[in-house]
Amino acid sequence: MTIHVYIVGTAHEIQCGNTEKATQEKIVAFHNEITRICSTHKIRRVAEEMSMDGLRRQSVDKTIGQRVATDYGICHHHIDVNRSARAELSMDDALPAVASLNVDVSDKHRHRLRQGAQKLCDEFREGVWIARIISHNTWPVLFVCGSDHVTSVHKLFRQLGMKSRILHSDFDS
Repeated sequence: MTIHVYIVGTAHEIQCGNTEKATQEKIVAFHNEITRICSTHKIRRVAEEMSMDGLRRQSVDKTIGQRVATDYGICHHHIDVNRSARAELSMDDALPAVASLNVDVSDKHRHRLRQGAQKLCDEFREGVWIARIISHNTWPVLFVCGSDHVTSVHKLFRQLGMKSRILHSDFDS
């Protein structure tokens, strides 16, 4: 079976190699694992749930995946939707809070509304990631994302008939 997408979930601090928020040991272990995966699975492209906004929030200029891709001479793409585009589409991080405060629902249902709005935002972003990965048409791809997205992204690829494999649901060292 030919795998199209290998999925690795982790914390963004580790993904970005942010030494202020993750230990050097975890960062080195993640770098070594991404290097091993690229070599073992003959990865031709690294795609990441990341944007320039995300890099700035993590106080870094490159992710570990981007560094490994450069070392291997393979393509790399940050595929997340940037903050301004999300805000323009009313799909930014504020939506769950705004919805739960401004929609007239009972306190009993407020939490469900907030969760539903968060799910809507996540599904929107995940759909964009999948479209961006498919549109580049270079296989196999290593996709690095936050651990919260691993299962749902894996299911989306499967629904499209694409072969994907979760290598790490939550890489933590």
